[in-house]
Amino acid sequence: MRDDNKTVRPYDDGFQLIAGERRFRAAKILGWKEIRAEVCPMEDIEAEEKSAVENFHRGDLTSQEVEDVIYDLWIKGKDTRYNSSKENLAKMLGLDRRTINKNIDAKEARERLGFKCAERTSQ
Repeated sequence: MRDDNKTVRPYDDGFQLIAGERRFRAAKILGWKEIRAEVCPMEDIEAEEKSAVENFHRGDLTSQEVEDVIYDLWIKGKDTRYNSSKENLAKMLGLDRRTINKNIDAKEARERLGFKCAERTSQ
């Protein structure tokens, strides 16, 4: 029988949990001293992508959290990892391009409005 998806990557002197946080917490509550996990060496952005995919499928993120995750991945990887294509980011996350565009636009609007409000307050 295959163990549920718990993915870690080598990090510093140990491991960083990438996917399976809830299963990991449940194991700790049960008093388990060890868990089985798939060890996958990966770069920071790839770890963020895999974590994002798991969180999106779990479905309990706020709309602002979704905006933040999509926007951050886009900014970090648009020139290298996604070849300046929101379609590539959408495919990697398992979302459609309209969802990617909507969330990036919303995050940018939020940042613009926040900046203008802060600017007015400081005058």
